[in-house]
Amino acid sequence: MKRILLLSLIAFFGLTSGNMNAQTVNLIVTSTSDDTNARDANPGDGICEDNNGRCTLRAAVDEANASSGMDVIIVIPGLLQGSNSGKFTLSRVAPNVAFNTYEDDNAYGDLDINGDFNTLTLQGTGTPGPSISVSPNDRILDIVSGGTVYVERIQFSGGTARAGRNGNPDNSGSYGIDGEDGADGGAMRINDGQVVKMDQVTFNSNFTQSGGNGTSPASSISLIDGGNGGSGGNGGAIYIGTGADVEINRGTFSGNGTGDGGSPASGQSNGDPAEGGRGGNGGNGGAIYSAGSLRLLNCTITANNGGDPTSGAAGVNGGDRGEDGEGGSGGAIALSRYIDGEQVVEGTATLLNNIIAGNTAGDDTSDGTQPGTDFYDNKGGKRFTSEGYNLVGTKNASGAFRTKTGDVIGKGKKGIDPLLNGLNQNDNEAVPTRKPRANSPAVNSGTSTMDNNFDARGFLRPADGQADKGAHERESEPFVTKFEISDFIVTDNDGEFVTITNTSNYPAQMDDHVLVAFPRDYDEGGSSCLSINLYGELAPGETFTVADPGVESKFHELLLDAVGTNCGSSATDQFDDPRGALALYKGGAASFQGFVLGNYEVSRKALVEYVGDEPTSDDEVTSNDGATSRTLRETSGVEFKAYPNPSSDRVEISFYASQKANFKLRLFDMNGRQLFNKNIKVSKVGDRIEELHLKDYPKGMYIVQIVTPEGKLSKSVVRK
Repeated sequence: MKRILLLSLIAFFGLTSGNMNAQTVNLIVTSTSDDTNARDANPGDGICEDNNGRCTLRAAVDEANASSGMDVIIVIPGLLQGSNSGKFTLSRVAPNVAFNTYEDDNAYGDLDINGDFNTLTLQGTGTPGPSISVSPNDRILDIVSGGTVYVERIQFSGGTARAGRNGNPDNSGSYGIDGEDGADGGAMRINDGQVVKMDQVTFNSNFTQSGGNGTSPASSISLIDGGNGGSGGNGGAIYIGTGADVEINRGTFSGNGTGDGGSPASGQSNGDPAEGGRGGNGGNGGAIYSAGSLRLLNCTITANNGGDPTSGAAGVNGGDRGEDGEGGSGGAIALSRYIDGEQVVEGTATLLNNIIAGNTAGDDTSDGTQPGTDFYDNKGGKRFTSEGYNLVGTKNASGAFRTKTGDVIGKGKKGIDPLLNGLNQNDNEAVPTRKPRANSPAVNSGTSTMDNNFDARGFLRPADGQADKGAHERESEPFVTKFEISDFIVTDNDGEFVTITNTSNYPAQMDDHVLVAFPRDYDEGGSSCLSINLYGELAPGETFTVADPGVESKFHELLLDAVGTNCGSSATDQFDDPRGALALYKGGAASFQGFVLGNYEVSRKALVEYVGDEPTSDDEVTSNDGATSRTLRETSGVEFKAYPNPSSDRVEISFYASQKANFKLRLFDMNGRQLFNKNIKVSKVGDRIEELHLKDYPKGMYIVQIVTPEGKLSKSVVRK
């Protein structure tokens, strides 16, 4: 489900393309706004655009919900145009309480996925990836209906499912005098029967809230016993419904929790014995509550908490005291066992190479402990299946959990401390994670036999022979991605296109790069500049074609950033080459309005030499998690080097002279003016070194050119 897409300078454009199974609709989010105009203007037209011309996250979901039978991809950048950070806050507030509580049509609060699409991919891209939070008390994502949903490279933080409402003294409403249960799923609720697959995700600081308080019945009704407290919501981060099928790879769950039970009420004081209400139960599953099928791979689940119960209310006039509520089971994971009519419904979980430790269940016993500190089910662990290499803090409520190779499970009340650092994210990491300390039992104790060659951040795994357990690989380096740029074709001013292929074994974040082309007009003393931002993830082996509107419609448009002699933010700060050039360089959306000279030297990818109207190129470029190094194979077959570069004066120009002939060494400024021209008579085939002095020129960037019988070679040098 990896895709690479383009972003227009002004507005989003939609694109559909056919495949064997379903049409694909690509939507690129361009705005973090979630204001009164944030909904899609015309759902179902294949275009994500609100009335202000923006593609908001809410508008993209509107469009996905209206894309019946299609494969929908919503690209959510970690960095948007204009250097705007990809931090999305859902802030649309319902006009009244009823809407805010029951609205399920993507209008307010959480994002409601409720269409009948074939598949939907929420593809976070860029480094760092995006984060999504919510301002009013609501969860972040509600997956109600539709086909398989994929969620990749996104942080979910600050979701708060709504608290239960208090009971009504007149016994009206669905709960009567009892408190309502808190809503489930602090960040995400997955409805019954849905299929969801996640990768490189982080859930932190998401919560369900408490159950509503019970109330004493009014004297005008026949009830006399006090109302019960509602239960806290289940699933601090994620709630998984009955029959749903969920897989999470490289996930981090930290600091999530479920709500406490609501307070019960005493009975009516009319002279008759009245029982007190039952205390509310704490919410179960501090991180995840599942009534479906759950598979966890390479996840870190720590510092999550189940909800606490409340005590029963006192009786009146000799009535019995109400029962105490029960503490929330499963500080990390709780599996349900519901009786639906005569059918037994049970959740299951399969675990491989995870850290599930350091979590806390709700407290409802005299010694301060609660069965299911880390995970819990009603059958003593039989619903959990290990595939090996898991670190589980304690199995105090899961005695039947059968260990496999590589499993480490603590015993007793204390269990095993996973020894993890706090949640953190650096600029070169996809999502926040919790790094194992050097002495953590998770280090070098995981499995390297699975298809798992990088961690949640996008760093190599394993780093030291054997992988670590969990989502973070300690002492690792970012993986390296390679691009091959080819087929840069110019037939006229309206006919440019280029293909980019990911030749590495890792997914490439194209958000971190800008594609720049200088196609024509070099021989008239100027240069036109075309540049675009690429948004999305390019899978290993995947090829992407960029083209302008003059090429066949199956290609994506090549959209203008700047046109003219100044290909940058100013005449002195430009990315320019009088002979035509092609570059894929690190810079991302922050450089969408201009190209900084400081990035030019380390990021230049390829120079394209023109033969008539047709340029040629055979270049392979390398990106280290977005950072770049150059590998140029020039069109003439001859290579040359400039050293040192940058230099304050003397630069050695070394090249291989393949024949006895006259060569030329030239120097141009960035406006295309020739500053230096030296004739070189080569009388011997072999390596040759020429000196070039820059001290008489101003500081800045210049173009060195070697003219050979086979063609021209160009390279940038910097006078510092």
